[in-house]
Amino acid sequence: DGIVDCVEGASIELSKDNEALAVTTSDNFGDFKFDGLQDNSGKYQIKISGKDINSKVVDVELENSIYIGAISL
Repeated sequence: DGIVDCVEGASIELSKDNEALAVTTSDNFGDFKFDGLQDNSGKYQIKISGKDINSKVVDVELENSIYIGAISL
């Protein structure tokens, strides 16, 4: 309905080349992070899913620590 809000408790899965690498959960601000990734390690996929939200996959390319911005679900 045009309302912008953060999603707390969403499941966030990180994968590369169709192989799941890690899973985390978004915090009360909708933020999440994955530690231990090497700089310039290429393309990853982030899958966001959870109760009452449509799943979404976002492609990102890691150069160094990045902020991927707001993700609309």
